[in-house]
Amino acid sequence: MRLIPTRRSSEPRRVALLARLRMLFFGLLGLVGLALVFAFDATWPVLVHLFLTVIEFAEQEVEEFFAHTIGLSHYYAQMATAWLGFFLLLVFGIMLIRKAVRITQQAKAKLPEWREHQKEVALTWWQHTVEALLGWWSTLSWPRRIGLIVAAVVFAVPLFWALSLVLVTLISLIIGV
Repeated sequence: MRLIPTRRSSEPRRVALLARLRMLFFGLLGLVGLALVFAFDATWPVLVHLFLTVIEFAEQEVEEFFAHTIGLSHYYAQMATAWLGFFLLLVFGIMLIRKAVRITQQAKAKLPEWREHQKEVALTWWQHTVEALLGWWSTLSWPRRIGLIVAAVVFAVPLFWALSLVLVTLISLIIGV
């Protein structure tokens, strides 16, 4: 009988627990993401309030730590908390900027390859669409072709007129005429 369990005996339980925790975390993250997508106007203020509450709680606990554990006066505890928050914000800002630069460099390195792939996909789609349209067009009789052209013109002219009217109105509103 072993008094101290070996690491191997608890390893499967630990792995299973970590897998469950990871699944729970990403499930909650997905749920919050869906709530943001489908109910942004109701979810965003709650998340902002929750974030600010957590920040205020952390600030209060740090201030209490400085005041009671270290023994600083109330004024100096507030100053130490403010400077600590500033330096943490500075460190996180620098980390965020470095990460953004790294992601941007990786994206710039992959951009030509991605552009060529998208170009091939677009050309393939266009060729397939043209072939399908020409195949469908060749099955129509001449009276149906003429009717289709007339119908397209009858619908397209008013549609483009309405779109140009909306565009001119928007531009005049932006310019202020």
